[in-house]
Amino acid sequence: MFKADVLSIGAHAGDAEIASGIALANAVNSGKKVAMCHLTLGEKGNPNMNPQKYAELKHEEAVAAAETLGAQLYILGYLDGELPENDDVKKAIADVIRDCKPEVIITHHAKSIHKDHVACHRNVLDAIFYAALKGFETDREPHFARLLYFAENWEDKEDFVPEVILEVTDADIKLWKQTAQCYSLFRGEVVNFPYIEYYEKLARLRGIENYLPYAVAFEMPPSARKQRLTSLW
Repeated sequence: MFKADVLSIGAHAGDAEIASGIALANAVNSGKKVAMCHLTLGEKGNPNMNPQKYAELKHEEAVAAAETLGAQLYILGYLDGELPENDDVKKAIADVIRDCKPEVIITHHAKSIHKDHVACHRNVLDAIFYAALKGFETDREPHFARLLYFAENWEDKEDFVPEVILEVTDADIKLWKQTAQCYSLFRGEVVNFPYIEYYEKLARLRGIENYLPYAVAFEMPPSARKQRLTSLW
């Protein structure tokens, strides 16, 4: 059984790697174990390739990216652009959580220009609940993931609040780039958006804002923002 410290759950193959990949690289470089779960392959995203062929390519790329990062990989295989929000998906994600037993889960922010990202966010919230309760019986033992973070993603920017800042290093950036470049999409062979440049410069910006060389930002669920103190200082 693989025990992960961090599990990143994305709507499409590549989402975890591009939005939370620098943080995952930071965890790996710190001696932690990481896992990625792709709910769909994102097979409809290539204007020059039919979905079946692109699905095959994306699967190969996802495996290569996971191997480069040193991550456990889960691919659930729902259809790109048609990700449901229902108990079947939530229980499938819950089984992944129970399988790798992460302390931390990273997923999409609540608002996005992509409907699959929104569905992923909502599915994950309930999946964490299902995974923790003994009453939802499967062949895997229940597990409660203590921390949930929402990654900063250019498609999920509406109302995103960069309230948690993680310092990252040049070595983390290097490993993340090697991971991201496993995807033709991020190498610029599918669309013109400069993914790697965008996220590297965003990491520099978040670093500058917080007096660090590089950093990545996350948002937390509202329930996690409350702090209990015994003193104000």
